[in-house]
Amino acid sequence: MPENIFNKEIKVKMVVFVLLIAVIVVNIGVIGFLISRDGSEIIISKSLDEGILNIEEKSTPQATSTVYMEESKEKIQVYVVGEVNNPGVVTIEKGQIIEDAIKAAGGPTDRADLDNINLAYVLNENVMLKILPKPETVSDGAANGRETADSNSGVTAQNKVTTGVEIRNDSGGAVQNESENKSSSKGKININTATEAELETLPGVGPSTASKIVSFREKNGKFKKIEDIMNVPGIGQSKFANMKDFICVD
Repeated sequence: MPENIFNKEIKVKMVVFVLLIAVIVVNIGVIGFLISRDGSEIIISKSLDEGILNIEEKSTPQATSTVYMEESKEKIQVYVVGEVNNPGVVTIEKGQIIEDAIKAAGGPTDRADLDNINLAYVLNENVMLKILPKPETVSDGAANGRETADSNSGVTAQNKVTTGVEIRNDSGGAVQNESENKSSSKGKININTATEAELETLPGVGPSTASKIVSFREKNGKFKKIEDIMNVPGIGQSKFANMKDFICVD
């Protein structure tokens, strides 16, 4: 009789132990499935004395892969001149737009013709943006200057977004090497060697003013500094302010 009771107790304990193991295995499987969906590694430890499962999550590189991809976006450089506060070469992310380039160049001036610029236009590498002034801030053939700028500076209808900005790709337009165009230097018009047609591409310079610049230069010799162009009849401080970022003397 005692042996039967003892054997029954052993069998009951074995059944309980097997059931406990089965429950543990099922729990591990369920928990592992739920956690692994988030890309985490499961570390499980078992205390034999207490029968307690300790489950930890360990993050994997997969969780940070998206952040890394966002931080490694390709950068491009764009040359921004004209009606911006800090003209020059700016660095933006590939796929950004004209508005981003203008902000990187210190933002637009009060004279910038933003109403006639497609600020959402996507930019590419090696591009020059020339932000033009508002029509009402330009005089003496400015409208004609904008029209002739396209034909004389290499800006095609395809590259020109609107009348408020000129987009010049690679070495097109005024952005040429000195050997290719002696009338330009680093994207600027050399007022000592430029033709009347080239001078007319400057903001506020029409045929009449361009002719006066050439005549003054032939009579008085080369300009020693860009400010000397204000000695030309019809060019005052306001008109000089519009063109100073686009001219040079050497």
